[in-house]
Amino acid sequence: MIMYVSTSNGGTLNFRNSPSGSIIGSIPNGTKLEVEVSGEWAKTIYNNKEGYVKVSYLTSTKPSSASVTKAQLEKIRDSLQSTLKTIEGVLK
Repeated sequence: MIMYVSTSNGGTLNFRNSPSGSIIGSIPNGTKLEVEVSGEWAKTIYNNKEGYVKVSYLTSTKPSSASVTKAQLEKIRDSLQSTLKTIEGVLK
């Protein structure tokens, strides 16, 4: 079955050697995977390695590439606030 990585923060998903096992890598948000679901875990192959990911971080719908994460919005906000302070300082 085809599924896509869908992390709430737009980050990466831990890729493990067994369910609840050691982390052997990470998979970027939005990555398309062929998975075999069994309970809470899905078996997949990523970068030529066989491993497992938690099903709760997968979706059958392809995530929009134009979506912006909350963390990205917060960085933009902080940058804009800093810029506004600089402008205010120049105008005084």
